[in-house]
Amino acid sequence: MSPLFDILQFTWSNWTGPDVLLGGGAEQFIPGTGSFRGQDYYKAFASKGYNVVQNNTALSSTPNNAKTLGIFTTSNLPVWLDRNVYKQNLLRGNSPDGKKANATDVPGLKEMTLKAIDILNARHRKEGWFLMSEAASIDKQMHTLDYDRALGDLLELDDTVKNTMAKLKQLGAQRETLVLVTADHGHGFDVAGSVDTKYLNAQEGDRKKRGAIGTYRESGLSQYVVPGSPQDTGSGLQFSEGAAFPANWDPRYTLFSAVGANPDHRENYQVHKSGPRIPAVNTSAAEDNYIVNYKDAVTGFLVNGTLPVNNAQGVHSLTDVPVFAQGPCQELFGGVYNNIDIFFNMAACLGLARSKPRLAALSIRATEHTQVPVEEKRVVDISFKAVSKCHELLKDGSLAEHRETAEIVDALANTTGSLGVSIRQLATPRSKDDSEILELSTKCSRTAAELLTELNRLKLGQGGLRQAITQSVRAIRRKQFLKEKQCDLEKYQKVLDTRILIRLDARSLKESQDIDTLDQSVRDLALGLEKGRKTFGQLLANHSREIQDHFNFRFDEHERVMRGWRAQQQLMKSLFFPEILSRQDQISNAFGETCGWIFEFPAVESRERARWSNFREWLVKGNGAYWISGKPGSGKSTLMKYIVNNGQTIELLNEWQSPSELLVVSFFFWSTGTPLQKCSTGLLRSLIYQITEQWPDLVDLISDQNIPTRGQYGLPRSLDMLVAWTDERLFALLKMFVNQKPTSVSLCAFLDGLDEFVGEEEMLLDVIRLLNSSSSCKVCVSSRPEQVFREEFKDSPRLKVQDLNEDDMRRLATNKLVPSLEPRFPSQTMQVERLVEILVQKAEGVFLWLDLMVKDLIVGARNLDSLHELQLRLARTPGSITGMYAHKVQSLDSIYLKDAFRYFHILLAANSLMTSVSLLGLACAEDVAWEHVKKSDTLYFETAEFATLCQGLETRLVTRCGGLVEVQEISEAGSRITEDRKALDLEDNISGDKKPGEGQILYRDNTKLVNGSLAGAQMPTLYWHVQKLG
Repeated sequence: MSPLFDILQFTWSNWTGPDVLLGGGAEQFIPGTGSFRGQDYYKAFASKGYNVVQNNTALSSTPNNAKTLGIFTTSNLPVWLDRNVYKQNLLRGNSPDGKKANATDVPGLKEMTLKAIDILNARHRKEGWFLMSEAASIDKQMHTLDYDRALGDLLELDDTVKNTMAKLKQLGAQRETLVLVTADHGHGFDVAGSVDTKYLNAQEGDRKKRGAIGTYRESGLSQYVVPGSPQDTGSGLQFSEGAAFPANWDPRYTLFSAVGANPDHRENYQVHKSGPRIPAVNTSAAEDNYIVNYKDAVTGFLVNGTLPVNNAQGVHSLTDVPVFAQGPCQELFGGVYNNIDIFFNMAACLGLARSKPRLAALSIRATEHTQVPVEEKRVVDISFKAVSKCHELLKDGSLAEHRETAEIVDALANTTGSLGVSIRQLATPRSKDDSEILELSTKCSRTAAELLTELNRLKLGQGGLRQAITQSVRAIRRKQFLKEKQCDLEKYQKVLDTRILIRLDARSLKESQDIDTLDQSVRDLALGLEKGRKTFGQLLANHSREIQDHFNFRFDEHERVMRGWRAQQQLMKSLFFPEILSRQDQISNAFGETCGWIFEFPAVESRERARWSNFREWLVKGNGAYWISGKPGSGKSTLMKYIVNNGQTIELLNEWQSPSELLVVSFFFWSTGTPLQKCSTGLLRSLIYQITEQWPDLVDLISDQNIPTRGQYGLPRSLDMLVAWTDERLFALLKMFVNQKPTSVSLCAFLDGLDEFVGEEEMLLDVIRLLNSSSSCKVCVSSRPEQVFREEFKDSPRLKVQDLNEDDMRRLATNKLVPSLEPRFPSQTMQVERLVEILVQKAEGVFLWLDLMVKDLIVGARNLDSLHELQLRLARTPGSITGMYAHKVQSLDSIYLKDAFRYFHILLAANSLMTSVSLLGLACAEDVAWEHVKKSDTLYFETAEFATLCQGLETRLVTRCGGLVEVQEISEAGSRITEDRKALDLEDNISGDKKPGEGQILYRDNTKLVNGSLAGAQMPTLYWHVQKLG
């Protein structure tokens, strides 16, 4: 979206954006971290005159005469098979408005393509139009070895092409429209037989299961049959009416299909009904190490991979792909050629080729591959030139090259004529030089007149096509005559030039006192002749070179832009680390309408909010730091995330330094995360990464240092010399940005969890002081009220979260607890409200305590506790978070204590070693599984028994540990971090303010054995709250 409004401004084109843009990826349009610079691109497109639609119903009814933006889901659009057969997979909370509703009214490729044609035809029928329609999910499903979903989208593409041709025919545009259908690569996919899935599922052991595959004559007839054919027994896979989509996607006999390059996986050759496939999962948090996903194709057999173990899915191959073409220039797309030739053939068809238009390109290709007689080549060449010149004559009445020649010759004739008159009128007798100049000027005038007469004869006049053809041929034939006359004129010009220079000898001019009286015509003639000499020699070359120079200039400009982009990407790659934004991504969003008060004006009459510095005013007018402090668990991180992602933040900051270019960066410290998530190195790398992403000119600051190798900042002069980043170099680069950036660039940074920083506190404070040192930079920070921060921010505007979040806590408690209590106590509404009020007051501003207590009360309500018993449950729970943890441990059933403490000790040990803990890892520590681990019995871990153990362990963790240990699945779809090394936050709907000893330990789970490795997959994360014991 950004190229339409922010970045690319083409001076050579009046392009104002596409007429129609349809697809998914709503997270890039919704204001927040997913969109470019946090902007609301729905609003931006609407301001540019676009109709914005978000479902198929709205798309079908939107008018065809207006620009249209259609965004229908977050992340990728659902595939045909899920939209039409397994519709339960549409319940993904991926509505395009960002409200987590289910996007079920989603158009397919056919609906989007046909609507796009209607819009383009209505808006640009006369001048023509270009449309690209991509069946992108065929590739995505082939990558994950999900052949059924790839087939569904391939058949949808086929149906789209069929309906597109019908649409063009209906519009009367079929013959004038070039339709190309192709792919940009293949996957090495093929079918080698059939599979009896019923037999396969009944066998035990991989080798026996492979007996279900039939090849050659044992493969049997395909069940993809046409109804009514001899092979149609009524039990097979049949086509439905109309488009060729199978009516039954889960038959007994399926295709034995595979790709040539794949990861380790299991295969049962059946459709995956529960959603897109995830064939392999990661076993390591530190590096990519993919193995078989035990939840995928559980009845199938193991297929060993052929790719390195850091590959989670299949890859592209070098297989040839077909290109289908119909319409004008379709003959250009026959044969075997490189894929880039498609672009050049399209350019040739449109007359945009670099050398000559389409017909010339055909002539060149013919001379390279066939023996064409010279006379025939000449006929073809003359025919092309005649057609080209005829077109120009019909359009403009004369040829551009002739018009330019006529202008120059006419000017030269007038000048030489004036010169002759001037010499003849001299009062003194003419010298020999004067006579020679007069003779030469007469010859110049005569030759110029002949040229002008011939050029006038070559104009079209009032004639039509017939005369244009005649004049075109005459122009080609008379080209030699024109060239000869031009050569004569150049000869006279050179001699005349020499004679005039002799006459205007510099020495005599210096001695003369009346230089100013020199005939102006002579001076004009000298300049005219010099211009003419340069112009005549280049006239014909310029005409053929203009188009080439135009394209060369654009290609050079493109290469310059790409060099800058590559340098930017190289710098960003050196700064990037997988968890660069994961902490912020995993902090829970603000519940409901909570946190909105931050953008309100503090109520002076409110005793609590009188101590609140106006945050809105600081965004618009303030400088320096703004400090958000609060108790552990009070919701500081959630508030900071709300601020960073809220569109009001950007709007208010734009008022602060308008009309400068605004950069907004953020970093969320995490004491229990990876080392880079809690140290100064991670902070600096993240900030500079975000600055470079938003302001690529930072690369130029590095490259422009006039130093041999390293300058005063200790930075490499060339990006090719980038080495390992140290705090010193990173700080120097940030300092260079702050001190040398243009005044038109302003920056606001949001730094969360300063108390979770691990390292020298002075380094952290130096970064904050550096950002505050410029009037065009400022920073908002959050932390616990520790002494070091009290001293540093004593003069800064501030607020205390626990003093301001009481209404938010009441809203959360009411919305989560009351729906569970009202059905049980319909006549005790006031008592329920009183319980909520006591709950909020006892929480004392700590969201984390409130959330855990609400869960505990909901459990009591499910256990049919009376209202009095719920009040006792609340009264007996300590008011502090650490006291609550101790109370929960003491309340565990004695039968469960042994298991609970075993799980606690495993998790504590893993935490001290800074390693990941997965559901698989805990399952291996169970008594039965542990015996097989000690024996290295790998076959056991492929059995259904072990799968059942893993599935049951999730329930055991919850029941044995009193809710202190939970397994949670989180989607990575649409995340800005592409690698699967994300972590989840402990604070359910709250914040991240706990340190390990005070109730928070988080364990990331990157093993895909607990579900997920690919983008868009579900990644379980094991997290738990526990009090330190002993």
